[in-house]
Amino acid sequence: MISEDAAEKAVLKLAVLPFFPAEPTTRGVIFNELMELCSSDEQVDWLVKRTIKLWTKWESLRELRAIFCAKFKPADGFEVGYSQVFADGIVPPESPEPSYTLPALPPGATASADPEMDRLVTEGAKVVEMPAPPRMSSEEFHRAVAQKNDWRGFNDRNERQRLLVDMITAPPDRRPLAATETTPVAPFKQITAEDIQRAQAELAGLREQRIQSARETLANPNATKDEKFIALETLKGLSA
Repeated sequence: MISEDAAEKAVLKLAVLPFFPAEPTTRGVIFNELMELCSSDEQVDWLVKRTIKLWTKWESLRELRAIFCAKFKPADGFEVGYSQVFADGIVPPESPEPSYTLPALPPGATASADPEMDRLVTEGAKVVEMPAPPRMSSEEFHRAVAQKNDWRGFNDRNERQRLLVDMITAPPDRRPLAATETTPVAPFKQITAEDIQRAQAELAGLREQRIQSARETLANPNATKDEKFIALETLKGLSA
């Protein structure tokens, strides 16, 4: 026999199907049927997933039993071998999960079996370093600057010289920033064992709060189906 918690979760999950009974009494009947039908929590979990995949709406308890009997022997011994939902009266068999295996590449290939495609991918993945710009002679530089800039605003000789040095030198050779221009570095703080224990305690407290909130939602008769479904998924994730 399955646990009552597993049966309750199964009923709430089946409620995603259109036309699933909303009356508590009717849901109680479905709850009892699952308790009598399934022998383990794994079986009822399979039944819910399989039913949601096969049905577009809620059918009946008999049809639910027919899906179960297509794979398992019912715990109460009452078997149903004929279904009125499917055209041939037989519950469709489970399809094996598709397996995807990438074909092995031929020797020497890195990305594709097509030699041309492999060559293009390999060349595109190469890291190409940009060459440094060629150094200009003093005469070439001053001639280029004279053509593109108006230096009449720079009357100070030292200022013109400093600007020229900044423009013709590569970034690693630029003058260092003054102390007032640097960005202060935040001091390094070593993490202690107390810091780790405090963080673990905070996470454990947050986990307990989420579990308590999810349980309160499940116990709340005014909670919506979506809210209860989210609460169930929350408990499932936190209990894993």
